[in-house]
Amino acid sequence: MPGIERVDTGNAISADGASLGAIHTHSEYLQEGSTSQYNMAVIVAGRPDLRVPYPPMPPAPVPQPPVRR
Repeated sequence: MPGIERVDTGNAISADGASLGAIHTHSEYLQEGSTSQYNMAVIVAGRPDLRVPYPPMPPAPVPQPPVRR
């Protein structure tokens, strides 16, 4: 969806250097000290520049030609 960016929910470091914990289920989004709670707080506070972005996907592997025998 245009204008929507995915943010991280794994272990991370905040903009001020605090360690943030990972969450694993939807019910943990507001867990104290979690990356998801931090990301929601900075976005609601109008500081999306401080969010922890979702790590980019690694590039797809380059296909290799078949091996001839």
